Amino acid sequence: MIIKRRSEKHNTQNERKIELVISPALYKTIKKRAMEEGISENAEVAKALRRGMYNYWLHVLKIEKERYRQVEKLYEQSKYDNAILETLIAQNERLYDFLEELNDKKG
Repeated sequence: MIIKRRSEKHNTQNERKIELVISPALYKTIKKRAMEEGISENAEVAKALRRGMYNYWLHVLKIEKERYRQVEKLYEQSKYDNAILETLIAQNERLYDFLEELNDKKG
């Protein structure tokens, strides 16, 4: 099956041809859909390819959205952990100052 980017009545310089080897069952499906919609088999294949690319990018975006959510959760957790760390550092400094004062009083 040969797919053309534009119909045959347009300028052939801009057309691109693609050869596909497909199973008989898939060919029947394409032929059936083309007949139902009143379009050529090439137009149906082009439509199916566009639909497939659309579905692919939806899948990619869904994965990226999930990754973003994971990164966002990790970022929020790191903000929380940093706040605790800053509190611990401040407490440690106060304890260190307190111990220095005790050593100064003893010494």
